[in-house]
Amino acid sequence: MSYRSFTAILVWSVFVHLPKWVISSDGTSEHDVQRRIGLACDGMKRLATIWKSKDLSTETKVLVYNYVVIGIFYLQLWNLDADRETKNILRAFEMSCLQKILGVLRISHIRSTDIKNQLNIQHDIVDRIRSRRLRYFGHVVRMQPSRWPHQALYGRVHGNRHRGRPRKRWTDNISDDCQMMGLSLTQATHKTEDRRQWRKYKRLSERA
Repeated sequence: MSYRSFTAILVWSVFVHLPKWVISSDGTSEHDVQRRIGLACDGMKRLATIWKSKDLSTETKVLVYNYVVIGIFYLQLWNLDADRETKNILRAFEMSCLQKILGVLRISHIRSTDIKNQLNIQHDIVDRIRSRRLRYFGHVVRMQPSRWPHQALYGRVHGNRHRGRPRKRWTDNISDDCQMMGLSLTQATHKTEDRRQWRKYKRLSERA
């Protein structure tokens, strides 16, 4: 890897992690998802020499992808909607990245599972979102009640909401994740008190 490429990785990986709003005023994360996909696509283009390099192993390229490209996404705070559109967009973006790393074209019609197996990728980007979201949930639950994230999790907003179907909240995502592990939200809250036990359930969610 050249000095210029390595410097570009460091600069890029530092500045894209500056704090940003991950949830918009309408309570969704779709705008931030699209923004970060755009940043990641731009990053993939900037690192094109790395993906095409014959001097770097596939393992090294996947490592760069995981730390630099996937690292752009502030995954644990996203509030993904109930429909599958956003998840499908994320999975399509990830597959286009993996195809570039492997050096194959979309028209080659290679199955997604085969590409992941060749790159030794066991969990897709949606699985990682779920895992990091659960990890952050456990972290917030164990916080002191005086901490703002803890207050935001357990606090209640008073007032009248707009008519229509309520939007999916971040806690609703957590509840869905817990159901995939066979736990209720209350049961999961108690499980988070034991970090080792919670890690086991978190790994179970990745295999769900």
